[in-house]
Amino acid sequence: MVYTLTLNPALDYYLELDAFLLGETNRSKSESLVVGGKGINVSIMLNNLEIPNQALGFLAGFSGEEISRQLEKANINSRFVFLKNGYTRINVKIHSKEESEINANGAIPTQDEIETLLHLLEGVSREDILILSGSLAQGMPKNFYAQAMKQCSHALVALDTTGEALTLALPYRPFLIKPNKSELEAIFHHKIYSLDEILGDCKKLQEMGARNILVSLGGDGAVFLGEDGEVYSLSVPKGELVNSVGAGDSMVAGFIAGFIKNQNLKEAFYYSVASGSASAYSRGFGTLDKVEDLLNQLKEEK
Repeated sequence: MVYTLTLNPALDYYLELDAFLLGETNRSKSESLVVGGKGINVSIMLNNLEIPNQALGFLAGFSGEEISRQLEKANINSRFVFLKNGYTRINVKIHSKEESEINANGAIPTQDEIETLLHLLEGVSREDILILSGSLAQGMPKNFYAQAMKQCSHALVALDTTGEALTLALPYRPFLIKPNKSELEAIFHHKIYSLDEILGDCKKLQEMGARNILVSLGGDGAVFLGEDGEVYSLSVPKGELVNSVGAGDSMVAGFIAGFIKNQNLKEAFYYSVASGSASAYSRGFGTLDKVEDLLNQLKEEK
């Protein structure tokens, strides 16, 4: 079983406008309200790729209840800890000539609620994969992901987060991490101008504990450094960008799906790029058919 963990999920309120003018009254052409949060996004994409999984994490208030309702409607297996106070955040995603986002903070779990969530993770076995995605909820200790990885040290863990939450967890040897270029720059406090610099930073992350590193480069594709020193890079397949939200999470889902299906890191990397592109070229998340079409394109071009 694959488990995803989302500590700070969201309802994402999408507004489509012809143009977004600061300081003016803007009227949308269309609106939609969908579940969000990086781990939940991974679960949705895994479902599309026909990989059984269960979404774990925190929910709160009326917005948390709506997330639970939507996940059930979409046949997403989930088990969340409902917080007594606050409500799950509502983020605003504005689509016009450019994409803009306003992300809220969300509810604050108590120590007892954090312990309850850790208790859920006791069910993760050595045959399972645990995907830890996104920011920590407000008030949580910076070493929470490290604590979760220590508890689940027998399982394969994919870690997709930033800052101290990432660096504190690296000594526990995550199977996969997925920084993007700007996150690498933030970790090592320098600008990146070349593939060699990206690989240099990735080697430093391996020295800190990461096993396999997938670096997403947006429209420039992706780079992978494996634990045995193998290096792969791919440009994105051809397609029209529709929505970049969730593309990175789809890459994580695709990598795990590809690894489960093939037990091969190179195949997992290809599957990852195809999955991220399939979602970027779709309204919502990419379908299995779309992923496989783009996967064939990548292999033919390579």
